[in-house]
Amino acid sequence: MYKRNLEKSPKSFFDFFNSTREPVVMPFPKLPPDREEQMNITFVPRMDSDNEIDIDKVKLALENINKNWDKKARVRDAKMDYEELPIFDISKPDFREEFLPFSTHPLYLDASQEMKNKILTCGWLIYNTKTEHIETKIVNPSCTDIICGKVPGLKDAVSREIAAEAMTDESFHTLLVLRANNITESHRGFSLDLPDFELVKQLKRAHEELDYEWQKTLLTFVTAAVSEMHISDYLRKLSQDTTIQDINRMTVDAHYKDEIRHGSIFTQFMKCTYASLDQEKKEFFAKVLPEPLKWFSNPEFTVWESALQQIGFEDSKALIDECREQSNYANAIDYSKIITFANHNGMMESQKTIEHYEENGVISGATRSVL
Repeated sequence: MYKRNLEKSPKSFFDFFNSTREPVVMPFPKLPPDREEQMNITFVPRMDSDNEIDIDKVKLALENINKNWDKKARVRDAKMDYEELPIFDISKPDFREEFLPFSTHPLYLDASQEMKNKILTCGWLIYNTKTEHIETKIVNPSCTDIICGKVPGLKDAVSREIAAEAMTDESFHTLLVLRANNITESHRGFSLDLPDFELVKQLKRAHEELDYEWQKTLLTFVTAAVSEMHISDYLRKLSQDTTIQDINRMTVDAHYKDEIRHGSIFTQFMKCTYASLDQEKKEFFAKVLPEPLKWFSNPEFTVWESALQQIGFEDSKALIDECREQSNYANAIDYSKIITFANHNGMMESQKTIEHYEENGVISGATRSVL
């Protein structure tokens, strides 16, 4: 499955992806010994004793992140030791079966192995395309707002530089997933034409219902931040799964290491922004905070129905219709990170916010009792 290239080894992902020598081969990097140390994240302290965020400490942590970007960002990491090059193994699945929103449904389980393999390929193509849409339509636009000084609390030079660095990272991630899909499509012999994803559609619909630009800017920012806070959990499982295609696992691993850092960055960004808002805007921020997680966690049944129809899965409509009826994903969403952030930043001191979160299933009576 593996072969060595003793003559020339690409120095970066860009060298590999831009190479026409052997487009089906992807370099498998061995990280330098100090890589684990480089991945350590500097977390911002919680509230101080008088229950307010110490913004000076937050800004200091952001300055440290800014100084270390060259060392930590995967797009800047040219010091990789390439020893073995994994070849696309057509016998390996492209995706993790448990991530399919219908992995235990009888109609899927009764499908032929060939069809199951095609469906797993769809899972990989859908995952990458969703990543592309999140990066280009949500995260990068919010970073642009920060760079242009439109996001409260983040108008200083350091925050704007970090936003530009994050955009650079996200553009690299977009390149990674685009090329990964191209490689997969060339080997599997099909591609997909997918509709918009729920996260993007719901944000657009929410924008249409808002009256002021500041509301739209804050909602886009919160959506980007919540996405960055939660995507690393998903990426971690894929990056550690040795049963899937090696090229796919390596692509996810490169993305994962950046997103650990991005989750911390956007959490700290949100602290700066929330602390700088007046009462009206703080109430709006707290109200919309959980919404993007609902959108992000959506199982994307419309996208899946389209994909299954395109690959000729005969029971696609019945499968998706039954999954829609039985789905309880909204009740299974883990809001712990959202609640922790809200609690540490004073949002849960508002009775109005607590009641809103209870009404929308973000917290239960039991959760409320320990706040």
